[in-house]
Amino acid sequence: MKAKSLLFASLLSAALLFPSCSGPYSDAGVPGGSFPEIGSLAPNFTLARFNNEGDPIELKEAVEGKKIVLINFWATWCGPCLYELPMLERMYKKLRHDGFTVLAINVDSDRDAAQRYLEESSYTFPTLIDVGHRVKSRYGVYALPTNVMLDGQGRVVHFLKGFSPMLEPQIERMLLASE
Repeated sequence: MKAKSLLFASLLSAALLFPSCSGPYSDAGVPGGSFPEIGSLAPNFTLARFNNEGDPIELKEAVEGKKIVLINFWATWCGPCLYELPMLERMYKKLRHDGFTVLAINVDSDRDAAQRYLEESSYTFPTLIDVGHRVKSRYGVYALPTNVMLDGQGRVVHFLKGFSPMLEPQIERMLLASE
């Protein structure tokens, strides 16, 4: 128990001191690697789930019937990401019946590290793997975590680079406004 408390305190400190991570790669300046415009349709993609548990997920199908879709880009080497994911799980469980969903896209180069983390965590929202970082590049993601919020039509309504404790209240306000 003490080890978990120490890990939590370390992750919280990292999240607050370093609200975003950039990894051993960078897509800044890559052609097609810029954020989609606010109000534009998000680039569609189809990604496999970890361990192929279930069918691949296509973004345009995931948006159907939802009010808010949160696309979360994360990696296991990113402390703020590991702090944010449990928060996303709480939000998902609390708000999924109100039209909210999360698509967590892992961009680790070490797929085994991500698999071990997911096995220990048991998240219920869809976790996807972006082999080759194609989707990450299409969305212009260069810092983690990055969250892209979409409305029920698949239009980009907000980008958030780095961890923010205000993510949950912002999503709750957006869900209320869409009623």
